[in-house]
Amino acid sequence: MAALHLLGLAFVLVETGWTRHGTPGPPAGSLVVLPFQNLSPDGQSQYLADGVTEELTNELAQGKDLRVVARTSAYQFKGKAVDIREVGRRLNVAAALEGSVAREGQILYLKYEPVFDGIRADPRYAALERMVGLEQ
Repeated sequence: MAALHLLGLAFVLVETGWTRHGTPGPPAGSLVVLPFQNLSPDGQSQYLADGVTEELTNELAQGKDLRVVARTSAYQFKGKAVDIREVGRRLNVAAALEGSVAREGQILYLKYEPVFDGIRADPRYAALERMVGLEQ
């Protein structure tokens, strides 16, 4: 389900040629997946947040008309309070994808929201049940 929402985001970026209004800006279809936050109650599921970030980055990078910033470049912002517009300027991207994960038992909850030129779109939510390899 989350992948479908992300493919929709990718389609919107490519089809609208999203750039800043009236000013030179980052390339249309350019995107960074920022490191997802771990909101799990136990606080010990950071590997899940990192895995989701990496997987989304890899999947979106497969889009032929998207320019997705490398994971290593995105991770310079992990755990830092940086204005999202500054992230866009520094990485020269038109959009960012922020999110969080929380694990409760064998259910993984995802929240993610696209950000266009500092303006947040509606957040999206997904719950993935019975994840193989998730142990309590």
